[in-house]
Amino acid sequence: IFARGTGEEVEKLGSEFIWEAPDGSDVLAHWLPLSYGNIAWLPPDVEDAISVIDGVLEQLQQRSVINTCLLMNGSDHLEPQKHLPDVIKRYNKTHDGNLVLGTLPMFVELMREKRDQLKRFRGEFRRSKHQNLLSGVYSARVYLKQSNEATQRFIERWVEPWNACRWTLDGQYPLHEIRQAWKYLLKNHPHDDICGCSIDEFHEDMMQRFRWTYEI
Repeated sequence: IFARGTGEEVEKLGSEFIWEAPDGSDVLAHWLPLSYGNIAWLPPDVEDAISVIDGVLEQLQQRSVINTCLLMNGSDHLEPQKHLPDVIKRYNKTHDGNLVLGTLPMFVELMREKRDQLKRFRGEFRRSKHQNLLSGVYSARVYLKQSNEATQRFIERWVEPWNACRWTLDGQYPLHEIRQAWKYLLKNHPHDDICGCSIDEFHEDMMQRFRWTYEI
């Protein structure tokens, strides 16, 4: 479930499709045409909130393949909106369609049920017809990218393979230590972290996590 990177291909694919890798493996994919907060910040008045939802649905329905639209009532740093259940109840009383307060796994199951209706796409999403890619972050705080590449390759290509070899010999494998190393590394992977667009102190903490990973 993603927003950035699409170009002309989604005009034919729609918002739900099967994304295929070069080796033939695939995943179900849902593109968010209006990004990941399409009904965030709903007005406090229930009727006004419904008007916003109507406008968003009108745009999403044009691209939906499975005839079910994904409404995202949330965004960065937002708390849940307490009146959302009231909005849903009112909407369902006054509209033919049906809103359900659900989860992303529930939506994916609906996609899976209609998998045979989905088109397939093979290739990267590195275009910016609908949302900016923000490629300027590639050169922001390059030392973070270098540290991450070195650390991740070290775990993937040295630590894990050699410990797998050791396990075949004496049955010992430092699972908990390796898992903790991955946890430190993955905490450096959210986009505001690895993109290097926060304050200095924030990224100093990242470098410490890289060091902890190496120490383990």
